[in-house]
Amino acid sequence: MKNFIKKIIVRIINIRKRVVLRKKINIIYKNVIEKESNHSKIEIDYQHLELWKELSRRINFKWYNTYSTLTGMADPNYIPENIYYLTIEPTLNKKPFYKSYSDKNFYDLFYEGEMFPKTLLRRINNNYFDPLYIPVNIDSKVLKDLMGIAKRIILKPSIDSGGGENVILMNRNNGEFEDNYGNKLTVDLLDKFSSDFVLQPYIEQHDYYKKFNKTSVNTVRILTYRDVKTEEIHILQSVLRIGKQGSYVDNQASGGIACGVDNKGRLRSFAVDKTGNKYVEYSGIKFIEAGKLFKYEEMCGIARDIAIKNYYFRLLSFDFCVDSNGKVILIEINNMNHEINFYQMTNGPLFNQYTKDVINYCKRNKLTVSFDYSI
Repeated sequence: MKNFIKKIIVRIINIRKRVVLRKKINIIYKNVIEKESNHSKIEIDYQHLELWKELSRRINFKWYNTYSTLTGMADPNYIPENIYYLTIEPTLNKKPFYKSYSDKNFYDLFYEGEMFPKTLLRRINNNYFDPLYIPVNIDSKVLKDLMGIAKRIILKPSIDSGGGENVILMNRNNGEFEDNYGNKLTVDLLDKFSSDFVLQPYIEQHDYYKKFNKTSVNTVRILTYRDVKTEEIHILQSVLRIGKQGSYVDNQASGGIACGVDNKGRLRSFAVDKTGNKYVEYSGIKFIEAGKLFKYEEMCGIARDIAIKNYYFRLLSFDFCVDSNGKVILIEINNMNHEINFYQMTNGPLFNQYTKDVINYCKRNKLTVSFDYSI
């Protein structure tokens, strides 16, 4: 009976996801196909159908046509987003564990090295801790002491801050920190914050990345894949994410763009926004002339070292930046809800030569689900 109820709940949730994803691709498809002329070939469409019907009875060709039109590569291995989110991701990654393993408050405990942003104050399970995880009783003086000489700070949820949601930038003004709406950093504000959080100094980015947009911290997102056959870690995809002018976050959901990166760390010729509009340059910088991403190999090395320790997640995405001193900073590790559109819109099929292996793995193994009952 319990399993039957679970299946009903999952089916209802998936129906909603399908509706959301269908609306999403309808908007992108209409925007892309009206502007581009290099449509995909019918025989490749047939191969696409034959490949993906093993995981889904209904294939929406709008995903394939959108990706292949933007990249100019007609390849059957493009994954429709509905198949990815409803079948592939919850099979490759153990969904019930994702929140615990994605908590930013535990990065410094789980992983060796000093590649994470410095944390000034943490809230874990509604209790406050200093950078060394020592419990603290917060009052105005303690809060001021913990902020030190920071000029700008970022307050963000320790879990589920995707899309820049609930991320707050505060600037020091006459000795006090306040956001763009005049809200000041106080104990009362922290007590009312909707979730556990990390409070960190704002990262001043390196000149190479600043040139694309100086108002946002522009990040390199790297997607790793733990091979279902060999358990080897592969660098699967990379993109450079650039924030909207005036924004301090770089997410596509907040108006940012993403430029594909080849396997040598070089930017491709164009970037896209969330509806598939293409940009060959940004802030006067032509992507094809921007050269190799600064510190790209170091980022890939860090991503591999961390991915090898995550046995429950075959897919991980890492958000890296480089600070003004040239130090690589790992801002976030994502183990669920990997946005795959910007990879396939700019680089090509997500899994490339590993696609068939992934399909076979998903056919043999059960997907995982989790329900969050917190209110």
